This record gives sequence, structure tokens and C-alpha cells, in this order.
Amino acid sequence: MVRHIEIKDEALRLPILNALTPYMARATTTPVAVASTPLPPPPEYDLALRRPGDALREKIKEVSPSLVERYLSWILRRPTEADPWRAAHRRLALGPQLR
Repeated sequence: MVRHIEIKDEALRLPILNALTPYMARATTTPVAVASTPLPPPPEYDLALRRPGDALREKIKEVSPSLVERYLSWILRRPTEADPWRAAHRRLALGPQLR
């Protein structure tokens, strides 16, 4: 039985405790007070702060091969690690036109 739970993100403490309360063994018979309104997510989880496709562009830059490696992949018709990410980025860009 786990006796200690470490919550590293203080903004998520209350939602985590609310979710785990029914599964925790109680030492007393008094009910635990639970907040009725959920807390908003922390700012770093807010998707409105990121433009559509920013995460894909970052991932493509991270996994893209060099110019020479890309050329060799093209000549040998071998896929690169970045190809699926580029395809997802194209689908994101064409999304409104596909509907």
C-alpha cells in the first residue's frame, strides 16, 4: 500500500487528490472535503498560446536530416524520419480545403 504521494505540479494537486480520494484508505470515518469547482489548467497547457502547426514545425526541424542525407534519401527513394511529420503538417495546412 502506498502511504505517500508526491505531486510535483502544485497546480494539479487538487484535481489529482479529487480523482484519488475514492481509492485512498481513510484513517478516520469523517468525509474529506472536496472542491466543487475544478481548477483551470496551468498556462503551459493552454493550446490557445500556440499557433496551429508550431509543434509540428519544431518536431520536423528536430528530426530532419541534413541536406546531403535528404538528397541521398530522395535518390535512393528511402523515407526519412521527418517524412511522416511533414505529411501531417501538409494535412494540417490543407485541412480547410479538404472539407
